[in-house]
Amino acid sequence: MYRSYSTNQAFVFVAVEQQQIQKRTFTNWINAQLSRRNPPSMVLDLFTDLRDGTRLLDLVEVMSGHRMKREKGRGIFQHRGNIERALNFLKNKSIRLVNINITDIMDGKPTIILGLVWCIILHCHIKELTRTLSLDSSSLESLSSLESRSQSPLAGKHGSPRHTQFHSSAKKTLLLWVQQLCWR
Repeated sequence: MYRSYSTNQAFVFVAVEQQQIQKRTFTNWINAQLSRRNPPSMVLDLFTDLRDGTRLLDLVEVMSGHRMKREKGRGIFQHRGNIERALNFLKNKSIRLVNINITDIMDGKPTIILGLVWCIILHCHIKELTRTLSLDSSSLESLSSLESRSQSPLAGKHGSPRHTQFHSSAKKTLLLWVQQLCWR
């Protein structure tokens, strides 16, 4: 039997389905990263497993290569301390965490947790791409025009194009890489 849905019901259905896809995708990504940890750890439910901060610290350790101190105990104050330590570390690495706070993570709010994981993915993978992407001279010219359109100076502190290459925005470098792939 065919059932019709209102526009609002359809929108909610699509939003819930999209959130579930993101949850599965981000859980798989986190587990791939945590499998490199010694000993490996795992996330079964993204929205509940990050609530105590330990797996979040595990992820930060794997992504940064730095050992992170943990609060001993299993109470709310220890959970808060673990999450705070992870968020402060990310902020110190210049990862913008807009509207992401400790209590929302402890409450397991899906949009906040998905946003946090997306910020980590974006930072880690784009940073890695920026490091490994080799730019030729035409790419530097394209990057220069991209920089001038965004009204930020291309020349870095040392002024050389090679120095600027490594200090350009990771997002702009990714955009340039995608443009190069599309033009081939």
